Amino acid sequence: MASSSFNSAKCMKTVKNSHARVRDKVPDVSVDENSENKVDRISSLPDSMICHILSFLPTKDAAATSMLSTKWKHIFPLTPNLKLEFDDSRMRKDLFASFVDKVLHVDLRDTTHVHAIKLWCRGEYKDRLKSWISAAVRLNVQSLDFNFLIQSPRWFAKEISKCTRLTTLKLTNSPICVLESLSLPTLKLLNLELVGLFNGTTISNLLSGCPVLEELIMVDCRVYAQTLSVCVPTLKRFTLQNCMHQDADNGFEEIKDFEVVIDTPGLEELYYYDYHVAARYTVCELMLLQKARIDLKPDQDQGGEEDGISYNVNVAELVMTCLMARCLSLSARTLQAVYCSGRLLTLFPNLVHLDLDLGVVCPRIWNLVIHILHCAPNLVILGIEMGLRKYKECKKCELLLVDWVPDCVALCLRKISILAFTGTIQEFLLLEYFLKHAKYLGQMVINIDSELKREDQVSIEESLLKLPHSSKICQVVVKTSVGENGAK
Repeated sequence: MASSSFNSAKCMKTVKNSHARVRDKVPDVSVDENSENKVDRISSLPDSMICHILSFLPTKDAAATSMLSTKWKHIFPLTPNLKLEFDDSRMRKDLFASFVDKVLHVDLRDTTHVHAIKLWCRGEYKDRLKSWISAAVRLNVQSLDFNFLIQSPRWFAKEISKCTRLTTLKLTNSPICVLESLSLPTLKLLNLELVGLFNGTTISNLLSGCPVLEELIMVDCRVYAQTLSVCVPTLKRFTLQNCMHQDADNGFEEIKDFEVVIDTPGLEELYYYDYHVAARYTVCELMLLQKARIDLKPDQDQGGEEDGISYNVNVAELVMTCLMARCLSLSARTLQAVYCSGRLLTLFPNLVHLDLDLGVVCPRIWNLVIHILHCAPNLVILGIEMGLRKYKECKKCELLLVDWVPDCVALCLRKISILAFTGTIQEFLLLEYFLKHAKYLGQMVINIDSELKREDQVSIEESLLKLPHSSKICQVVVKTSVGENGAK
């Protein structure tokens, strides 16, 4: 798919209008199946408009138009900002190889209009794959998305380094990837999924070869080292999701005692999701942090009771490195780890938007919620996901709300959003608490769990709309699978 510098919706409207004008000017001709008196209105359009239309087609269909006529033969290569997508999951392997060869080595041999190439190969193409990579490099594209096994990592790194305009690189499905010599002076986004990073030196060299990198995404990667060190002064966004540490010298056994180092002083957004907690987190001061999402807790294999406490403390300390964030999101697993750590959180002076997931934790952790609110004196927006219906088996499930009301609740809170509301006593208690003490609340939006029976949703909705509130401007909006209602 190709992008364009002008508005696509406006352009398509123009195309429709031009078709309407043509329809008004050209006499209506009845054409039977054997008639040769057919009108080719598309070909009469300007080449620039045809190119724009082609930019919305899949690569296979856009390239096929070159066989329509002599006029169309040269239009596809002229399409501005071409985004080529090659995926062999929907074609026979031999046909796919011939198709890619034709497009890269024939149709686009002399073009300079290719912006991005996406190449996903599940089959084995041996030397052909190298020729395709070289062709992509020759086209000097700005974005590459490769999903295949890199069989010659050093050659690959050397070849890719020839892309002098490359700003986006995504690599997927390469279990052992040695990219020590990678040099991409213009790269701003690096996305690694299911990639094996062989040792700490490789990771450091890889990142040092990207001096202007602004976004790093690592998903389901294998780190064959005890320490994952991300040291990028220019980095603004960092996503780390389910990356496992393995010992390559010991049968790829999982490393439990691993360390994560984040030295990114310019970071603005941090997204961290993991089923394993590091033994150590070394994080620099994130003074420019705007958004953070933390979702992790110790797994069942991370030690006994004493070790479990240690890992929970690590989670709490990682959360506290986000103290300068304006928007913070904490999962249920993270809240549970912080609660079990016994640590009191520090002040979050800039926090204005907080999202908390309470769906899979003990309701007693709502006390931690109140503590977090005390640490966010300037909070304006609060989002809470409930889901306590899963804890019906708890004999005693009480909410202990302290009389001391956080400053943000009394003075700053303007909007509260509740997700997966199931109508338990504890949930109603929490809503009553906020409606009573949030004197400047402008809106409370409550989304009732869609899995509840329709009659239960209606009953809960009626009860919610009757709740009193101290704010004179508060609007309570209740959303169900049936509809939406509100009350002031």
